[in-house]
Amino acid sequence: MTIRILVIFVLTFACSAAENSRNSADPKSAVPKEATLVSPGVYRHVDSAGKAWIYRQTPFGFSKSAEEDATRNRDVRASEGHGRITPFGESTATPQTTPPPSENGKRATPFGDVPSTNSGAEKTSGSAPVITNAVEVGDSIRFERPSAFGTYKWTRKKTELTEDEKRAWEASRKSGGSSTGQSK
Repeated sequence: MTIRILVIFVLTFACSAAENSRNSADPKSAVPKEATLVSPGVYRHVDSAGKAWIYRQTPFGFSKSAEEDATRNRDVRASEGHGRITPFGESTATPQTTPPPSENGKRATPFGDVPSTNSGAEKTSGSAPVITNAVEVGDSIRFERPSAFGTYKWTRKKTELTEDEKRAWEASRKSGGSSTGQSK
């Protein structure tokens, strides 16, 4: 019983001593004191052999690379259209672009094909969603529009319509799509 207590005590003491030594270490200890600050998180140092080194701060500490390699990589990235500066160095990500809609006016998403918002016929003003169906139900109007998660449906009283809903309702009446239906 006393041996178990002694072992637990020694392990606890050893762990706390290791933790204290890790917390007291200077995070910049990997960077030589003679290094000059190039930009935030980036240091440059020339060693006794005359070779220049770049020290970059990463989330996991400092990384060391030869200055020629760092310069060459930066030039290659810049020529490829990369080179956006982030807190962790230059970004290597490619810029994202929205794919164009296919011939049927829909664009592919991870949730299935959805109508493209930049197809001319159904686009409303600004960035408002495209309302594809409006049906009169008594003193209210039921609207529908496609979304990535299926058809989005809502009902609004005629006296409380927004400008986009009024336009959709007028367009639906002009196209002959107005039909009085029963509420579901």
